[in-house]
Amino acid sequence: MKKGFTLVELLAVIILLGILLTFTYTKVTNIAEKKENEISDAKIALINNATSEYIENNSDAYQVGSTYCIELKTLVEENLVPVDITDVQKKYNYVKVQVGTSQNMYKLVNENC
Repeated sequence: MKKGFTLVELLAVIILLGILLTFTYTKVTNIAEKKENEISDAKIALINNATSEYIENNSDAYQVGSTYCIELKTLVEENLVPVDITDVQKKYNYVKVQVGTSQNMYKLVNENC
């Protein structure tokens, strides 16, 4: 009696491995794309802090209760953002700010307000 696997058994294993690899590759690719498209919460917090500091430095131009758009480029030029945000600037151009009495509301947007 011969020991070993038949051709059909080997083909079945190869097909199953191919199917598993396809699912795994698809899942890994989707995770990588999501990660690439996400902007880290830390960078958003830094941008919000930089925007707040910019508004404080230019308080005469901003009224409480109003909404403004500030270019991300302006925050970078004024050295208010301590990290590289080119990945953010590829997706967004402005920070939309609603100036409040106790707290400001921030949102990254593509177009000017």
